[in-house]
Amino acid sequence: MHRSREWLFERTRRAKREQGLSGREIAVRFKVSRNTVKKALESPVPPKRKSPPPRKSVLEPVKGFIDAMLREDLEASAKQKHAIPRIIERLAAEHDFELGRPTTVWDYVSKRRPEIRAEALEGRRRLDGMLPQAKRPGE
Repeated sequence: MHRSREWLFERTRRAKREQGLSGREIAVRFKVSRNTVKKALESPVPPKRKSPPPRKSVLEPVKGFIDAMLREDLEASAKQKHAIPRIIERLAAEHDFELGRPTTVWDYVSKRRPEIRAEALEGRRRLDGMLPQAKRPGE
């Protein structure tokens, strides 16, 4: 039966307090290490689990090439823009890159396409403003 760490910590502290068991006896009873018993006796709340470091993306070597394709698409008509299968074909043909799965490429492209469009429009953006107009009533 699966029991939570909170349950284990609570039972460990109760066994020490009510029955006066030693750390070794508690470890044997609950089938845990003595280090776990020590942590349970020090704090009623178990420590948070460490999260693993983020992994590097498989697309890292070809992100620049994909970005270049998406920049080309800014000038192209709707029919000529790169679809995900076409991007994967070009990666395989031009860069011998077979590791990228369609979902991985799709996630990256769907995130990057609006960012590249915004970067391209940044230089062309006009500032919105207002000119005050002084008009007297009846003029």
